[in-house]
Amino acid sequence: MNQSTITSKDRSDFDGTRQIQQRNAAAARAVGDIVTSTLGPNGMEKMIVSDNGEVTITGDGSTVVEQLAFENPFARLIAAVSEDQQAAVSDGTTTAIAITTELLTSVETLLEQGIHPTNVVGGFRKGNKVAQEAIDELSHRLDPNDGQMLRQAVASHLTGVVFGNQRTDLADLIATAAEAVVKEAEAEHADRIAIDTRPGQWIDDFELLSGSIIEKTPMRPSMPTDLECADVLLVDEPLEVGEIEHDSNVTVDTPDEYNEYLDWEERAQRGQVDQILAAGADVVFCQKRVDDRIANLLSEEGVLVTQFTVKPDLEFLSKLLDIRIVGDLADLGATDLGQASIRRDDDAGLFYVEKTDATAKTLVLRGSTESVAKTLENNVEEAVDLAIQLVVEGRVVSGAGATEIEIARRVRDEATLNDSREQIAMEAFADALERVPEVLARNAGFDPIDTITDLRAAHANGETSAGIDVTHGGTLDALEAGIVDVPAIKSEAITSATEAANVVVSIDDILPARELA
Repeated sequence: MNQSTITSKDRSDFDGTRQIQQRNAAAARAVGDIVTSTLGPNGMEKMIVSDNGEVTITGDGSTVVEQLAFENPFARLIAAVSEDQQAAVSDGTTTAIAITTELLTSVETLLEQGIHPTNVVGGFRKGNKVAQEAIDELSHRLDPNDGQMLRQAVASHLTGVVFGNQRTDLADLIATAAEAVVKEAEAEHADRIAIDTRPGQWIDDFELLSGSIIEKTPMRPSMPTDLECADVLLVDEPLEVGEIEHDSNVTVDTPDEYNEYLDWEERAQRGQVDQILAAGADVVFCQKRVDDRIANLLSEEGVLVTQFTVKPDLEFLSKLLDIRIVGDLADLGATDLGQASIRRDDDAGLFYVEKTDATAKTLVLRGSTESVAKTLENNVEEAVDLAIQLVVEGRVVSGAGATEIEIARRVRDEATLNDSREQIAMEAFADALERVPEVLARNAGFDPIDTITDLRAAHANGETSAGIDVTHGGTLDALEAGIVDVPAIKSEAITSATEAANVVVSIDDILPARELA
């Protein structure tokens, strides 16, 4: 009877644990159901409405997750997967979530089959080990002297956004920008390519500038606005006496004392102007306020100055000109100036700051409406990140679901060599990887079962680059078509998904902190 009682209790504890794990998995899976429809070139967009009525329309999985509010801790765990993926490799967030949620779906089935959580964790980790080894073996090195693959990869990423020659031309500009900044700069490559979007114009009217666009107005009409070779100064402190040199209140009792104060103030203002002139500056972009008299004095000396230049613009100019942003004019020297040509578009209210062979570039995009322009900007940002990673890493793996299908095949082969219950978890791991091509097929309007069947057959015949043809259906050689991904993106997505799923499997209870004494 004692034995019977123990067995009954054990079964009750196991059932309670299983219910908690299943509930946790279901909560996390709900996030994936929201996000996976955005995957691939044919993915749908989401309209997110904030509490104050602000509307965001996006097809970017990371943006969707970022803006949604999650109360369930396990749903927040999936959101953390997206954040970690974005922070680590700047792409692949939707893929990571798709694999994670499919792993969590399999957890429910595995637990119902009586597979112990330890076996689930072990099987998933063995599957991930096979995946990491496969990604390394399936990687192809890019020829640095042949930019064709890079341009094909970028063009593939722009599918569904721009078409025909527009897509080819835009991909070439993005690839050219990526190649230039990686070659010329040692770090912060993505931050060295700015995207300036202008609605109300034709979408194919885009260009690549070796420089920056600043939306500011000269403080005085008499200031020069077009300079062929200007020495540029960047300042992030106010150009005014009260803020810089005199922090206390001034009390004057007589007209003479007042006149003395005015004389002192004028000398101080003149001193700041002289410091700028002595350094040789022709143009000053200031992040904060510029005193009117200082602006007048600089205008008289033929110096262009703007105030309230936004910090991101100032930081981009710092990268472009390879100079620091000055915080104190007392430390100003000739090395704090950068040379560039300045030209003004009065109609648009823009300054163009350009430099030959600059280590920073600006992609100018245009769209017929605000929504079209924003969608184009989001997709180009992703394409820029992809291009930079491809140039930096110099290796690619096949996209279009080809890599996931090949890894799944290898995991299944490895599972047959395992004589423990971890074999079943490894099979589930392989199924989870196939979720990616399945979603790609569904989002493209093709039957996912037929697609997976065709892909499995192709890979069984040794076609390791066989992926989904999202345009015509069936399969294609993804590598030959230029549909590629960065190995690090695949690796990070699968690893993040594995560890997140294992965390959920390993938790058997949720305890409010206030009950822990």
